[in-house]
Amino acid sequence: MKTSAARNPVKPVKPSRILLVDEHPLIRVGLRQLFAETSNLELATGVTSANEAIASLKRRQPSLVLTEIHLPGRSGLDLAKEIHSRFREVPVLFYSSADEHLYTERAIQVGAVGFVPKRSTPRALLAAIRTAIAGGRVIPSQTAAPRKAIRGATALGTLTDREFEVFRLIGQGSNSHAIADHLDISLKTVDAHREHLKQKLALDSGTALNLLAIRWVTTDGQSPTD
Repeated sequence: MKTSAARNPVKPVKPSRILLVDEHPLIRVGLRQLFAETSNLELATGVTSANEAIASLKRRQPSLVLTEIHLPGRSGLDLAKEIHSRFREVPVLFYSSADEHLYTERAIQVGAVGFVPKRSTPRALLAAIRTAIAGGRVIPSQTAAPRKAIRGATALGTLTDREFEVFRLIGQGSNSHAIADHLDISLKTVDAHREHLKQKLALDSGTALNLLAIRWVTTDGQSPTD
């Protein structure tokens, strides 16, 4: 006589598929291995840029996009915004070396579900991925309480994502040529962003902009004018 288990075999649960966006091969290889050793998770594919991620999304149906913020060309912020607009059912989770105080709130604003610092343990990353796939938010513990630290200077909250990236690169010491190369934009566009930054931040010179950006980066996202 057949048992009920035989009549109703349990179907295996399909693993959640992760689309990873990171230009560093060691990160892609390491996470592929981590997911291979983890039940119900697998790496669908690993790509290096925002444009490659969008192309992959058109062909595949991942359960989650796990992306770095700092990517060659378009940033992860631009990528998250486009995914939120075109593939709203796919959650985006940032897994980044960027400062969570600078980026967690901005990540949520562009449609991502949260931020995991790359210094996190594998267990913390896996827990965050499962939370994101289940529809939850992922906020680093260091930024969950003091929202003032995330907001920083009020004027910086008025910047567009691209202006914010230019401001960050200025603060890291990049000149206009380096910024243009990193963001794959023209020098004319960089100069236009610099002018917009000076206007929005009420600065009267390029030197003042450079100094403010450097102070912002070196104070971990706290308002340099406080």
